[in-house]
Amino acid sequence: MGITKICEYCGKEFIATGRNAKRMKYCPEGHEIICEGCGKPFFVQSFSSGIPRYCSKDCRNKARIDHARETIK
Repeated sequence: MGITKICEYCGKEFIATGRNAKRMKYCPEGHEIICEGCGKPFFVQSFSSGIPRYCSKDCRNKARIDHARETIK
């Protein structure tokens, strides 16, 4: 038995089960996301800590450095 919900990322309907079913926002099948740093697609299975913006630590760090440079200008 579960709760029928709509994924906030892709809009698909899914059945949320388990003790966290009421809090689930995203379907458990995973999603392909475009990296904001390099533009490459990458696959994410779980959004346990929110929707990721970058495919790797390198892309995230490069974006932070670029943002800091733009703020200084």
